[in-house]
Amino acid sequence: MVYHSGNNLVDPYAIFSRAHVAPGMHIADLGAGRTGHLIFPAAKLLGEQGVVYEVDILKDVLEEIKKRAQMEGFVNIHEVWADIER
Repeated sequence: MVYHSGNNLVDPYAIFSRAHVAPGMHIADLGAGRTGHLIFPAAKLLGEQGVVYEVDILKDVLEEIKKRAQMEGFVNIHEVWADIER
């Protein structure tokens, strides 16, 4: 399966650089969405000691990212089902 990364619109590494994201940190993507265009680059950058929390209100979105993370061998992505508007 081919995933659209969204990187043509937003460069995740430019965002991480400006936010001083570094290996070993714990970060969250609130309203992560289906593409994981921030989730997967963040997981690579943070390494196994870091954690990326993928937060979304849609359970099927969380499940898609979880399946892809397992398929690609990421162990530092954690799904959080939540309504961030509440």
